[in-house]
Amino acid sequence: MNKRLSNLKSVMAVQTTSYNVKLMNKYIREFVKEIPDCKLYKNHGNLYVTRGNADIYPCVVAHTDTVHDIHKEFHIKRHKDIYYAINQDIERVGVGGDDKVGVFVALEILRTTPNCKVAFFRDEEVGCVGSKLADMTFFDDVAFVMQCDRQGYTDFVNEIFYEDMFNKEFSDGISDLLTKYGKVESDGGMTDVWQLAENGLDVCCANMSCGYYDPHTDNEYIRISEVLATLDLVKEICETMSDKRWLIEDRGGYTSRYSGYGGSYGSYGKSKGGSYRRYGGGIESVSRDAWDDWDGVTPYNEDKEDDKWNDEPIPSATCLQCESHGEVCYDDTVDAFWCFGCEDYIREEMLEFDNDMPEVTEDGMENTINLLKKDDDGVPF
Repeated sequence: MNKRLSNLKSVMAVQTTSYNVKLMNKYIREFVKEIPDCKLYKNHGNLYVTRGNADIYPCVVAHTDTVHDIHKEFHIKRHKDIYYAINQDIERVGVGGDDKVGVFVALEILRTTPNCKVAFFRDEEVGCVGSKLADMTFFDDVAFVMQCDRQGYTDFVNEIFYEDMFNKEFSDGISDLLTKYGKVESDGGMTDVWQLAENGLDVCCANMSCGYYDPHTDNEYIRISEVLATLDLVKEICETMSDKRWLIEDRGGYTSRYSGYGGSYGSYGKSKGGSYRRYGGGIESVSRDAWDDWDGVTPYNEDKEDDKWNDEPIPSATCLQCESHGEVCYDDTVDAFWCFGCEDYIREEMLEFDNDMPEVTEDGMENTINLLKKDDDGVPF
């Protein structure tokens, strides 16, 4: 087993949950001890590490908690390209890719990059508690801040809650790399880089999909190849974009450029089970003013005249992921459900209905196709 794969499995094997991140913090401290020229300090339960001596550093952050319970036994298993987890009763439990994958990427950047900074924030899953208390002086000499904390593979998040994470100059600088690795710019949900921007971070930042699926469920798993490909992307950004501070003075919306992707980087960029956003091909300019009245989260499709986006919430639906009720609708363009509480597409298995599941036709919510058929074997590999 190569070093990266061994380290990935080791990180995934660490149990951690909100308000109890001590085992992950211990793992990180022990990992850092083996890397030369590192300085680590702890503040408000967060860990900050600087390696080397430079005027400007690339920076990667992650959060150390997951939503999963601590089990008496916790075993990482592999099936082909997938890591998943079981407990002492041989039952599937969440592997914790959200955000152990981010921790792994940050540690690998630290291990392989002579001059860099990484930070690990506690308790993101309960409201970005750690990053709200971040030592913002740590970021005074960073070029940018990257985070890997999003399900799926293709998304590279440029906007969260109407706030730009980076500007057009940074977008242009990374566009070739995003194409190479099969990622596209998208909007996203709350995570630590957004909180840092709220705190006053003055450089460009981004969150990105990194190869974990079904987060916040017992069926959560990670795709190894997608995790490693995301790591390679972050490493190339660190190597090529760290020559200056990518300042962003105004985080109010610039016109984003969404570029479609045809899958030339292996099988990456392909939708998996409707669990994350899908975009049309080609390069288009999409301004917020041009979107529907959907709070800036409508999935972009170049054939908008053919969209069958059903904007009527399903009154009987409850999202088991965020526990919102009546906040789910069905998007026929991608054959998936959208939850306003999660601000993302969700798997059908994460919905519960008061009565029988409403069925869907091309005309909307009718009685023809039942979309809530669960796989008897759980998440298909």
